[in-house]
Amino acid sequence: MKKRIIVFISVVFCFFAFLVNVKALNKIYFDSEDLSVMPGETKEVGVYVDSDSSFTSIKMNVITTSNSINFADITYNEAFTRTNNGSSVILTSKTPLKSGSKVATINVKAIDSATVGTTGYIRVSNVSLNDVQLENASLSVKVSNESSSSSYLKSVTSNIVKIDFNKDTYDYEYEVSNDVDKMDLVAQAEDSNAKIDISNQTLKIGENTIKITVTAKNKDKKIYTFSINRKEKENQIDEKDDDVIPISDSVETKKTNKTGFVLLLGILIGVMIIDLVIMKKNKYKK
Repeated sequence: MKKRIIVFISVVFCFFAFLVNVKALNKIYFDSEDLSVMPGETKEVGVYVDSDSSFTSIKMNVITTSNSINFADITYNEAFTRTNNGSSVILTSKTPLKSGSKVATINVKAIDSATVGTTGYIRVSNVSLNDVQLENASLSVKVSNESSSSSYLKSVTSNIVKIDFNKDTYDYEYEVSNDVDKMDLVAQAEDSNAKIDISNQTLKIGENTIKITVTAKNKDKKIYTFSINRKEKENQIDEKDDDVIPISDSVETKKTNKTGFVLLLGILIGVMIIDLVIMKKNKYKK
């Protein structure tokens, strides 16, 4: 009897651990933890979503905690159709979006009369992703008397390769399959006033170089170089780079998650059925 209880508890523990792990993968966040703006200045921040699977709907509120710090406007990913529900915004898409997708861009502005040193927060609250409740996200905004002149990139993202970006690293190398004929690099500057120029992202077979040039207002310049090797057609099946995220891998991951869930649920039900049968037999023996 003790063994059955231990097995039952273990299965239940694994089941809930699985659910907690899935929930931890779902989050909404800004592409920066803090922001500095001058009175009258506007800066851009992105809002992103990480999820354990693709998603088609998201509901959220965007608020500010300071009268001196507002959002000049908010633009949403063009894949979404937007509807308002009271103070909430509901975004729906016919095409599923991948984890790491940018869902909105917020232009944060300090009013002309804002006092230097004032700190406020932009918050994304009451968030639900595919009807699953997520934790809120906050961005700290401080009114400063110095405008940034940074020529660093804040982020570089892609749906084709997984980029482990560091603003102090200027050279990156990736390999993609033969069917990828163009990259989709999206860059965001640390300073919203800086200019970004991305060279041609069309790929030929073999080695390709894509340069992202960031020019600050003070003319300081930094260049990030991405070397992309497009495989020969005959080698496409033989090798797969860890940085490439093929659609088949995404599908396989979803199948694995579902299989694990079903397996745990099946074990739990099986243990309960066996326990009931044993109890029934013991009852007849008595």
